[in-house]
Amino acid sequence: MRHLMVLVGLGIVPSSQATTITIVQQKACIDRAFDAAVRGERRQEALQLLEGIAEGRPREIIQTLSVRGGVGAYIEEGAPFDSIRTRRYALETIGKTGLPEAVDYLRGLTQGQTGADDSRTIYPAARLALQKALFMREIGAQAQIEFLERKLAEHSGFSVAIWAADELCDRGSVSSTGAVANFFKRLYPGPDGEEMTAFCLERMDIVNRALSRAKAIGTVLRTDAFLKDERILSWAIGQLTAMDTAEADAVLDGYAGEVESKFPDRPEVTSVLQNAMHRGYAQLIRQWQRDVRRK
Repeated sequence: MRHLMVLVGLGIVPSSQATTITIVQQKACIDRAFDAAVRGERRQEALQLLEGIAEGRPREIIQTLSVRGGVGAYIEEGAPFDSIRTRRYALETIGKTGLPEAVDYLRGLTQGQTGADDSRTIYPAARLALQKALFMREIGAQAQIEFLERKLAEHSGFSVAIWAADELCDRGSVSSTGAVANFFKRLYPGPDGEEMTAFCLERMDIVNRALSRAKAIGTVLRTDAFLKDERILSWAIGQLTAMDTAEADAVLDGYAGEVESKFPDRPEVTSVLQNAMHRGYAQLIRQWQRDVRRK
């Protein structure tokens, strides 16, 4: 719970522990549904649950679908399941499965079917999720890179193109440097485009520093330089968290311990802890998953 208290103290997550745990439970439910779908365990039921969450269906329906999908233990009694953030996460997860059923669902989803959405972000998230699903169905790294490069050249929409560029940068696809640079130049003529290209090239350089992605990205986590480029630091922590592997967790834990021992009670470490929220939040989710599985 130490990570939770750090996050609350910094005002990064709600001060109500109940609210925080509800969000953790909901994401754990979605993640478990993803596992069930891709492993073939109650695939249809798991996908129906994700679709119900994405569309903002009533809580009673979500509860029923969660039981059918085998993840009912992740649902907190009486808690709503309709936040925009949770629904977008469900759509992203549907796309991440790359399943044929996911592609069919996302292709057929109309704006009228996405439910109440004052934020006007659910349908765009569904369009992006479709492209991610199609991307997941590409076989081999080269085919995936070519898919992403096509999205930069096509008029696929802002969010899709930005996602494609980020994927190429984060993969360290040096052969895509020209395509990415031209895209940013068209999107942001002048210094802004040049800055985004430089940020991309820096990420490419980092991920190519070692065969192990975790070790390569871990080269960024140095306490002697953590105030120099907070954007790279935040990116590195986010990338390691998303990996969700023992090796990546070890890199993050080692860095957190180094920061805490080297800079105790120093106000300038606040930005580091704010970025480290990604790590703490992911650990809360994984701990909740482990607790539920023990039941």
